[in-house]
Amino acid sequence: VLNPGVELNLSKSGKIISYSPIHFLGTKEYPINIYSFDSTGQGITIISAKNESFLDYVLFSNLQNLSVNGWELTGAVNFYESDVNISNCLFSNNFSEDGLNIMRSKFELKNTKFNNTQSDAFDGDHSDGIIVNSSFTHCGNDGIDISGSNVEINNVFIDYAGDKGISVGEKSKLKGMNIKITNSEIGI
Repeated sequence: VLNPGVELNLSKSGKIISYSPIHFLGTKEYPINIYSFDSTGQGITIISAKNESFLDYVLFSNLQNLSVNGWELTGAVNFYESDVNISNCLFSNNFSEDGLNIMRSKFELKNTKFNNTQSDAFDGDHSDGIIVNSSFTHCGNDGIDISGSNVEINNVFIDYAGDKGISVGEKSKLKGMNIKITNSEIGI
């Protein structure tokens, strides 16, 4: 559990790996700030949590992907077989294949911003969820990348995706409304 106003500097390859759900609940006035001052922090990974995690008003910046003894994950923030509800968060300036990777989980992503990601901003693999009122800007690769997933997208803005604004593959199903994609190599 992290409360409003907490600042967490993951330095010297610091990382959080949890097999329990997390509740990082900041406020608009006092967000939670998770960052790496020395750019070596390996972010947060939640694995097989039995209950849903909640993130509200959390800023994730300057993080890398998890890499431990040859075991690597793609996201600066990862949820593996762990349901999650994310709202009012910012994923910014992360140096990983995915800013946020959700795999084999149910998720809700609302009122959240992604900017300046090295590769994909959001990657959902074999997951079911919704993305609402969110933006994806200056993505090195895809803004939203889903594979083997069922996802609903509503009121989403994507700008300057280096590859696809939205990538839908591997038998995924996407339902989308009110999507605007600009200045990107490929729309959908």
